[in-house]
Amino acid sequence: RQSSADTWFIQTDACFDLDGESVVAGVGAVLFAPDGRPVKFFSHKLSDEMVRTLNPTNKKSAIFECEFFALFCAFWLWGDVIIDAVVVYTDNNGVRDALISCGTRNAVAKQILTATLVLESTKQITPWYARVPTDSNLSAGPSRFSCNKVISMGASRCDVSGEECWAQLRALNEKWGE
Repeated sequence: RQSSADTWFIQTDACFDLDGESVVAGVGAVLFAPDGRPVKFFSHKLSDEMVRTLNPTNKKSAIFECEFFALFCAFWLWGDVIIDAVVVYTDNNGVRDALISCGTRNAVAKQILTATLVLESTKQITPWYARVPTDSNLSAGPSRFSCNKVISMGASRCDVSGEECWAQLRALNEKWGE
């Protein structure tokens, strides 16, 4: 694999909103080229089954797990594009802290963390994790299924399936996890 001195950037986000008795949850991310232009994005509404997978204890909110899952999906989708160095921005301090410390007590997040670390290692990604204020996070729109702004900036949509990402995550955990 050819090395590159260029640094890519990713912003990730998720939503987890109660709508009466149901939950509306989504994940989104934007990939920025080394020159700062948004070039790709995804926007995906999580199925009720995926919400149950990410929130097996039926907590009031599973935003932490959804935010973490959005980041994993971005790595899985773009891991072969972000050669070597990438700065990953999230607006969730818990996700950022779990990735920096390589630890979490949350059982679902631990699975996501393990799979993310496997992708870092196998794809030779050198990430720097940072926080972005929610108001400055361009992926906030796609996480809530509003994509016009990133499209108008020239980014192209990538299809992503929550179920397929979760299957990949589980496979990585089975092969490399505890």
